[in-house]
Order: sequence, then structure tokens, then C-alpha cells
Amino acid sequence: MKQLATRLWDATVGVRVLMPIVASILFLQACSSGQVEPPLDVSGNWSGNMYPGCHSTTGINCYDRLITFNFVQQGSSLAGTYTCARGNLGCLGEDHNGKIVGGRMDGIDLADLRVAFPDSLNCLYQGQLSATAGTGEYMCFAGGIRIIEEVSWQVKRSGQ
Repeated sequence: MKQLATRLWDATVGVRVLMPIVASILFLQACSSGQVEPPLDVSGNWSGNMYPGCHSTTGINCYDRLITFNFVQQGSSLAGTYTCARGNLGCLGEDHNGKIVGGRMDGIDLADLRVAFPDSLNCLYQGQLSATAGTGEYMCFAGGIRIIEEVSWQVKRSGQ
């Protein structure tokens, strides 16, 4: 009987020692097996529209601006240029060209794309892109904090 008690005691101690180790291994394995989507490659030219003048869902009082992004991508990081075609109504004053100074692709999500302009205006874009098209929202700032514009955009990959 004493031998049986000793064996049970040893088994109980072994379980108490091994359980946290096994639980930790399973936890770490579960965390590391989560599938992270690789960033979508959006390199190249994308053209479309911004809709800063929409004040209703019926399209009354709406106007749009023709825009182009030229994305240069390294991994998930984005750089490049932005153009608002000349002749558009109100390209943020005379800001027709901007520089993409930051941004990233998280899978298909366009995150924190910042376009800076020579007169210190800047715009922040968020949205989603597929291999051929994208949509999202943006807001533009004067002096870094005052929002001067906040609406939507849509683009298509050039040549698609």
C-alpha cells in the first residue's frame, strides 16, 4: 500500500510540474500559428476620385477631384507621390502635388497613408485595396491639427 501511495504521489508531483510547461507550450504554439496576411503589393499608379463636396447622399451639391497615387512599396511600407489633376475644383488651394511620407499595407488594409504638401497641409488616408481597386476615407489638416476636409475616395489601378 505504501508503494502505491508513493507512486501516486510521484505522479501527482510530475503532473503539477509538467502541466504548466505543457500549457505554456500549447499557448505559445496557438499564438504563433495565427495567420497574418502578407501586405498586398500596391506598387504603381492608381487613379480615381475624391469627393470633398458631397453634402448629401443623393449627390446634390457634389463634386469630385481627379487624383493619382504612385505607390512605391517596400515590404509593407509605402512611399511615393500624389497628384490632384489641374483644373479640379479646389485641390486644397493650389496643392496639386504631394509626397507620400508614410503609410503601410496591412494585408488589404491601407493604414496611415500620409500625404504632405509644400505649404504644410497634409492628408491622412485609410481604406482597403484589392489587386485592382480601392476605397476609403481621408482627412486633411492645416497646421497639423485643424481638420479642413474629411470625406471619401476611390481609385483603380492604372491599366486595369
